Amino acid sequence: MGDRSPSRDIAILSSGSFESAHFLLLSGDRIPVHRNVDVIGYPGEKRNLWLTERHEGLNDVEESGIAGEALLPTRHLVVTRGVVAYDAEDLTSYTISTCPGLSGACVMFNGKVHGMACMY
Repeated sequence: MGDRSPSRDIAILSSGSFESAHFLLLSGDRIPVHRNVDVIGYPGEKRNLWLTERHEGLNDVEESGIAGEALLPTRHLVVTRGVVAYDAEDLTSYTISTCPGLSGACVMFNGKVHGMACMY
């Protein structure tokens, strides 16, 4: 871990025969639209099409892709901030404005797990 802040640590909750003594609450509460959430997962490759579709007005798509890769590297577990853009009444699903490849990633809000991100 070196000089990394403990606030960035992620605990493995369950792996094979190992069970953690501590766990996070799975919440059935609804997350209001336009609220910030934390998304824990493995970002995918930031392709030009994704960058231009999700981030209108970029001055330099290539430079933005490089900066995004440095900030949230592909295939490395990260915590990123997303914004809930949609929440259906009969099924809670979200469009999260964050990195590609995080479908199925854990969504956290107010210290509780709220299922997984569905990217549209």
